[in-house]
Amino acid sequence: MQAPSSSTQPSAASTLLSGYHWQLQQVRAADGSAQPGWKPSGPGTDGSAIQLDFTDEGMLSVRNLCNQLAGRYTLDGNRMNVGHLVSTMRACNNQPLMELEQRVAKRLAQLSSWQMQKPQGDTAPVLTLTFQDGGRWELQGQPTPATLYGSTGVREFLEVAPAREACTGVAPMQCLKVRSVHYDSRGLKTEVGPWQLFYSEIEGYRHEPGVRNVLRVQRYERKNPPADASRYVYVLDMVVESEIVKPR
Repeated sequence: MQAPSSSTQPSAASTLLSGYHWQLQQVRAADGSAQPGWKPSGPGTDGSAIQLDFTDEGMLSVRNLCNQLAGRYTLDGNRMNVGHLVSTMRACNNQPLMELEQRVAKRLAQLSSWQMQKPQGDTAPVLTLTFQDGGRWELQGQPTPATLYGSTGVREFLEVAPAREACTGVAPMQCLKVRSVHYDSRGLKTEVGPWQLFYSEIEGYRHEPGVRNVLRVQRYERKNPPADASRYVYVLDMVVESEIVKPR
């Protein structure tokens, strides 16, 4: 297990952490024994593990719970401290998941250090977070789109209609219907484009029929796209607006 030395600059360490999505694989007590009960399950989940994302600007977000948690983190060599995490205000019909969310926030406040095993060949990097009581989390890294595609991408806002529509790509399918949205420097909506069929999916977005959403996405360009695929990849950054639309 390789940890940065005390001379490692926080910016360099933050860049290393921010290059991956970190998915929780194993939770262990101080004696090394496995601790179950940290896997999101039940209504509103899709089997995904708890995911941590770090940014170069010192922000940490936690996904795949009922709400998204977010707060600041600081590094000093292999020491890591997580500040108070704030939560979105979404209520979900899954009490165990909401309780797990509270446990995660409380546990991250007890974080003391980190270590990373860097990728070797095709193996994924492993991040180990150690807590004040000696317990630890083991997380596996998945490259972020910026790492995969070699750029920060282009930010766009897309409004997604509440219903998919029949379309034909390589074969008949059900497409999202989207239109571009533009905002001014004050965050006020200034322009909305025409509706268009969207022949791919938006990574990280789960469409719920009957719900209209405005999404902030990052658009990345594939270097060598397959002949039957879009040259662009769209990744959800955040949901800006959400509205349940009653059928007429």
